[in-house]
Amino acid sequence: MNRVAQSVLILANASIREALQTLCATGKQALFVTEVDGKLVAALSDGDVRRFLLAGGDIDAPILRAANPKPKFLMDTERRLAQSTLHERHLSAVPIVDENMLVVD
Repeated sequence: MNRVAQSVLILANASIREALQTLCATGKQALFVTEVDGKLVAALSDGDVRRFLLAGGDIDAPILRAANPKPKFLMDTERRLAQSTLHERHLSAVPIVDENMLVVD
């Protein structure tokens, strides 16, 4: 996995505060939430964080409270569709996963 892909991954046990710090540090609009083994479990956008906080959410709460548990992704076999998928779905990033939902790129 390349360094850019790694920069948008965050562990599921991270807090909203940690996610905000990562979003600010990377300049990205979204993070992909994984288990320790790299399995994709959710996506978290800057908008998800804003909505969570505006609704009274705690900045030190686990990110899974604000994250989308059904993230968009492409299978490794669909990698060639990444650019068109980003454009068609108006996404800034899309993770590529293998058959076990492990993020590979």
